[in-house]
Amino acid sequence: MKTFCLLVTLLLSLVYLPNNYYEFSAEDFFELSEVNQPIDVLHPDYRLLDAALFHQTNLERQKQGLSLLVFHGGLYKASVQHTEAMVRLKFFAHDNPYDTEHQTMVNRIERYASEMRAMGENIEEHFILDPEKAYCVERKQTNEYRYYDCDTHKSIPMLTYKQFAKACLNVWMHSSGHRHNILSRNFRYLSCAGRVMPHPFSTASGPSARLTQDFGGN
Repeated sequence: MKTFCLLVTLLLSLVYLPNNYYEFSAEDFFELSEVNQPIDVLHPDYRLLDAALFHQTNLERQKQGLSLLVFHGGLYKASVQHTEAMVRLKFFAHDNPYDTEHQTMVNRIERYASEMRAMGENIEEHFILDPEKAYCVERKQTNEYRYYDCDTHKSIPMLTYKQFAKACLNVWMHSSGHRHNILSRNFRYLSCAGRVMPHPFSTASGPSARLTQDFGGN
């Protein structure tokens, strides 16, 4: 019985070993094999996706010699809540027109991280396909789309978690307001959430995800 309990404990520890990706440095995190696998848009690993966005943000701060942001559980609840609402209710904005309790960024952050005195939020929608050049699209009998190289007819792969996070941060860093949040000295905490839009192969433009970054400082 004792041996069985020890075995169960060991197995559980192995299952949950990488669970807290926020304990890794950004450099070590992006060396993990799973981070460098293409995103399975039908079964995405959101734990991995959210951590990739978090660590890529800290790499941008690191380039500027700024202190690294710290993961915050309350901000994570706020970012997940807003991202899932944008996906479920099909809107894309900082304000949620369907939920008065979570309507604004301030509403959400005060609800889940009331100690924050400085607050900021970035949102984005980004495609997950990884084309090196223009690609072709065909609609199958299932009414789903296939995305393929026009010359080789090979299917276009999805971005890896690492590539996706880097692409998303590249967009934010080329927008002054978003860049200001990412590099602000007023923030100490950060949490990120990305969620794939439903029915990812149902549009000619391809699978995409909506994202939220919530920043806080006290």
